[in-house]
Amino acid sequence: MHIEKGRTHTQSERLSTGTRFGASAMALAGALTLAALLPASAAQAQAAAAADPAAADASTDDIIVTAQFREQNVQRTPIAITAISAETLEARGQVSVMDIAAQAPNVNLQANAPNGPSLQAHIRGIGQTDFNYAFEPGVGLYVDDVYYSTLTGSVLDLLDLERIEVLRGPQGTLAGMNSIGGSIKLYTKKPNGKNGGYVEATIGDYARRDFRGSADFSIVPDRLAVRIAGVSRNQDGYVTRYDFACTHPALAATYTIPSQAEGKNCKLGTEGGKSYVGLRGSVRWTPSDRLEININGDVSKDKSEAAPQTLLYVGMTTATGYQPGTGAIAQTYPMWSTAATNGLTLWNATTQTSPFLSYSPWSGAGDTFTTSPYVNYATYANAKPIDGSPAYSVAPVSKVSGWGISANIDYDLSDKLKLTSITAYRSYDADWAQDVDATNLSNAVLTYHTSNWQFSQELRLAASLFDDKVDLVVGGFYIKRKSAYSGTVDQGPIIFYEDDTIPARNWAAFANASWRITDKLELNGGIRYSEEKKSFNFGRGGRPGATAAPYFPCVVNGVNYGNVHVAFCGLNGAQGNYSGSNVDYRGILQYQWTPSLMTYASISTGFKGGGVNPRPYYPDQARPFDPETLTAYELGAKTTFFDRKLRVNVSAFVNKYKDFIASVFSRTATAPNTGCFFNTSELSCSFFVNAGKATLKGLELEVQAQPVRGFTIDGSASWLGFKYNSLSGCAVGVNAGCTAPAGGLGAGIAYGMMLPYAPKRKFSLGAQYVIELGDVGSLTPRVDYSYQSMQEANTINNALAKIPAFSLVNAGLTWKSADEDWQLSAQVSNLTNELYYTGIGQNNNTAMVTGAPGAPRQWWLTLKRKF
Repeated sequence: MHIEKGRTHTQSERLSTGTRFGASAMALAGALTLAALLPASAAQAQAAAAADPAAADASTDDIIVTAQFREQNVQRTPIAITAISAETLEARGQVSVMDIAAQAPNVNLQANAPNGPSLQAHIRGIGQTDFNYAFEPGVGLYVDDVYYSTLTGSVLDLLDLERIEVLRGPQGTLAGMNSIGGSIKLYTKKPNGKNGGYVEATIGDYARRDFRGSADFSIVPDRLAVRIAGVSRNQDGYVTRYDFACTHPALAATYTIPSQAEGKNCKLGTEGGKSYVGLRGSVRWTPSDRLEININGDVSKDKSEAAPQTLLYVGMTTATGYQPGTGAIAQTYPMWSTAATNGLTLWNATTQTSPFLSYSPWSGAGDTFTTSPYVNYATYANAKPIDGSPAYSVAPVSKVSGWGISANIDYDLSDKLKLTSITAYRSYDADWAQDVDATNLSNAVLTYHTSNWQFSQELRLAASLFDDKVDLVVGGFYIKRKSAYSGTVDQGPIIFYEDDTIPARNWAAFANASWRITDKLELNGGIRYSEEKKSFNFGRGGRPGATAAPYFPCVVNGVNYGNVHVAFCGLNGAQGNYSGSNVDYRGILQYQWTPSLMTYASISTGFKGGGVNPRPYYPDQARPFDPETLTAYELGAKTTFFDRKLRVNVSAFVNKYKDFIASVFSRTATAPNTGCFFNTSELSCSFFVNAGKATLKGLELEVQAQPVRGFTIDGSASWLGFKYNSLSGCAVGVNAGCTAPAGGLGAGIAYGMMLPYAPKRKFSLGAQYVIELGDVGSLTPRVDYSYQSMQEANTINNALAKIPAFSLVNAGLTWKSADEDWQLSAQVSNLTNELYYTGIGQNNNTAMVTGAPGAPRQWWLTLKRKF
C-alpha cells in the first residue's frame, strides 16, 4: 500500500430502544480527556520532534486506492470510500471483516445463527440476509480483486492485509453484479523480497489463544519473491448451554424430559466459540520490467461452535392462536401441544412466565436456575419427533473449509497500454446447525450442508490517451459456479430432507473512462452489460423410520427417494430456472477547486441478480423472481484543512430502489398454488416476489485529524432515511395485481416501515496518542467508541423483532520498542460490558423470539516480534 505524508498525491446491562450513551459515553469522555492531557505531559517527545522538522510534521496520511482500476489518492477519487490501512486495523484490534463496520458510515456486517458461517452485509440499507444460493449478495466482496460469489464462506479473517476499501453506493460498472449496495475489497500484502516478517501470540478472556505470522523471502533478487502468512484462532464461547433436566429436576421428573448431561455437570457446551486456522502463500514474479505475475493460494478450516442464540420471548398458545408483535396471522401451534412436548409447553398460562426464559427484555422470564442473558437450554436434538420418526441429534457447529488459487497478471504493452488478467478458482464446504427454539424441546432443529465451487476470469485493457487527458479501461468478466445445499428441516408437524443443486453463470462487458477536461475539471463515465443464468434443482427426502401417513414411498422417473411426505414427492427432479440481463451506467463530474478541496456529483446504477423460490412445497411454487435495481444520485466533497492536519469527507445521496424482493405467505390451495397443503392450524407456504419501489436517502461524514504529532483522532457519522413509494398487492397482503395465489396473505409490508438491518444513525469516534519514551520505545493508548441506533430485524417491522440501539467502547494500550521490532499490546472490547444484540429472530411458525447477544467484555494481550 502506498501511504504518503505531507503532500497530496497527483493520482449495559439492560436494553433500550432509544439512544444508549450512559456509561459508555462516560468511559469515552474519560478516555478522551486523558488523551487530550497526554500531549501536555510529553514535553520530551515534543522537543525531539522540534529538533527533527520532518518528524514534527503533523499531518494525516494519504491512502492510495484502486477503486477505478488505477492508483489514485483516496482524496481525489470521486466515490464515497472508507479506506483502512493495516496499521489502523492493528491499532483497533480488528481481526475479522465484521469488525470494520463500526467505523464505516452506513455499513452493517454480521453473522447470526440462522445463517451459520455466512456474512450478512448491508451498505446504505441494501444487502442480503438469507444465505440460500437462490439469492445473490447485495454487497460485493473481493479479495485481491477476486469476487466471492456467496454469503457463506465470506466471514473472512483479516490476515496479513495491506488495506481495505469499503465503497458505498452501487458499483455496477466497476464491480459488476451484486454490488447494488456497494463493495468491500480486501488487498493482501504482496511479497517484497526483503526477507522479513513477524510472529505474534495472543492470550485472553474465554481461553483465547491466537497465533499469527508471516514471512517474506527473496528467491531471485528483484525478480522472484515468496510470502507465507498463517493464523490460528481459538476461543471458548460466551453463551452457555445447560441441560434443562439437570438444572430443573422437579419439572423434568413431572414431564419426563430426557437428560443429555453426563455426570453431575449440567453444562452441555457453549455457543460462539472460535476454532479457525488459515494459511496463505503468495508468489510475485517480475520476469521483466513490463510484466508482473502474482499468484496467491489460500486454505482455511473453521470448526467454530454454533453462533450464539438465546430465547427472549414465548408467545402464548391459545385456542385462536397468537403471533408475537402483530397478531396479524391467527394460527395455533401444534408443536406446543401435549403430544409434541411431553406435556410441558413453552408458556405457563397460570404464571404468565416460561421456565425456559432466563432473561427477556420484555416479559415472561420464569427460569428458576439463572437470570443470565448468556444462557440457553438448546440441545440440538429432538427426542420425540411429531411425525413419529426416530429421535436424532446434531452437532452444534458452524464449520466451513475452503481453498482457492488466483493469478493476477499485469503486462505493460507500452507506456500507454496495460493488460490485466485475473483468473481464480475457489471452493468450500460448510456445515452448521440451529436449534431454533433454543430449548430442550427442540421442536425446530435445522441442519445445513452447503458446498460451492466457482471459476472466474476478468480481463482489462487500460489505455492513456490524448496526451494523458483520457484514461480508458475496457474489459470483460465471466464467472461460473455450482452450489449444493442439503440438510434436515424440522418444522414440528413435518420433518424432511432437502438436497438441492444450483448451477449459475454470469458474464459481462464493461468500459470506464476518465477525461481531464481541464486541470481542475474531470468527467468520469462507465457502462456495463451483464447476463446471468441460474437453475435450481430440487430434491426432497423423508426421515429414516417415518413410515406412517403422510409419508409414502416416493418414486420419480424410476428413482426411489424413500418414504417422503406426500407434499414433497413431486419436487424430486423438478427444476426452476431464471435468466436475465442488465445494463448499468455511471457518470461523475468532479472539480478540484484547490489542492485540498474536491467536489463531485454522480449518478450510478447497480443490480442484484434474480433467482428461483428455493423453499417450495410443490413444483408450481418453484417460481422465478427478477433482479433488484438501484439508481443512486450523490453529491460529495473531500477536503483537507490546516496544512493537512484535518481531513473532512462528506457525501449525500438519494437512491431509487426498484423491484425489491419480499416473501409472500399463503395458506390456501387456490390456483396457481394448488400444492399448498397446509391449513390455518399449521405452517405457511411462501413465495418470493418483486414487491415495489422505495427511496433511500442519507448523509455521511468521515473525519481524521492530527492536531499535533502523534495525536490522531478519527470519526464517522451517518444518517439513513427510507420510505416505500409503491407496494404491490403481494407486499401488503392485498391480492389485486398480485401473482401470488388468491386468498393468500402478502408479506405484510406497510408504508412507513423500515428496511431490516438499516439503522437510521451510526456514529464512531476514536483517538490515540503516541508517547515517545526515547530508548525505551513508545507507548500508545487508544480508545474507540461506536453507536448504532435501533434497527428492524425483518421487513414487516414486528414489535418484538427490533434490534435495540447500543453503544460500545473498546480500548487498548500498545508498547513498541525503539527499533519497533518488539510490540506488546493490552486490549479490551466492550469496556462497559454492554448487553446488546446483533440480531433478533421472530419465527412465525414457532411463536417465539430469539436473540443473538453480542460478546460481553473481553480482554486480551498480544506479543509481536518483527524480523
